[in-house]
Amino acid sequence: MWQVFVKTAPIGLLTFVFIWVLARLIAQPLRQLAETANTLDRPSTSLELTQIRSWYFESNELRKAMLRGVGLLHSKIGLLRQEAQTDPLTCLHNRRSLDMQLSHFIEQRCPFAILAIDIDHFKRVNDEYGHDIGDVVLQSLAKILLDVTRDGDVVARTGGEEFIVIMPKVEAKRAYQLAERLRMRISESFINPVGCINVSIGISGWHLEQLSLEEVFKLADQALYKAKKTGRNRCVVDGSYYKELTPISDTPVLE
Repeated sequence: MWQVFVKTAPIGLLTFVFIWVLARLIAQPLRQLAETANTLDRPSTSLELTQIRSWYFESNELRKAMLRGVGLLHSKIGLLRQEAQTDPLTCLHNRRSLDMQLSHFIEQRCPFAILAIDIDHFKRVNDEYGHDIGDVVLQSLAKILLDVTRDGDVVARTGGEEFIVIMPKVEAKRAYQLAERLRMRISESFINPVGCINVSIGISGWHLEQLSLEEVFKLADQALYKAKKTGRNRCVVDGSYYKELTPISDTPVLE
């Protein structure tokens, strides 16, 4: 019995080592797939899955199924993120997305101009033509805003007929020129069946922590109110923003 044990022990040991190595090779891709399954929401998950060596049929099919699932998950997450940051009527940025963009500009210490835009006499449109036509007007205005503004500008709808345009790295003179171009483009655009509409625009700006964001928005609202009070269909620049940068001749300024 001892001789039998001595002669069969090496074979048994080699068999055990072979089974152990084979089991590790089989289990390795499954373990990697299981670890990756805990991080399916990460952007790098798809790349990590493609780098796993699934050398036998079952693990390879499991990896393919996980890749399809990750693709669908990321697509759904992207869609939900877009919906959470987009105004459903105009497809512009909403307030949540606007706040995120502003936080980014402030973190980067990037100065920017703020255009507070409001449609003149919009209530008359809703009263005379109905809210469906009012929605058409808002959508048409959103398209004009996107056409006139630059690629790096942020265009948002913050309420009923209220819009905000953020223009990074723009001084007062340039902000006023862009606002005037925008105002004139809107006043010249025919929207069926309403015809032409007008907007009032208040302009302010943020300069490297000289004012808080809340103060800058308040100044833009005050400039917008001044534009409304002095006849509508005009652009008014906040006085502090106007004085900080290059003066503009013949520009309505809120003192």
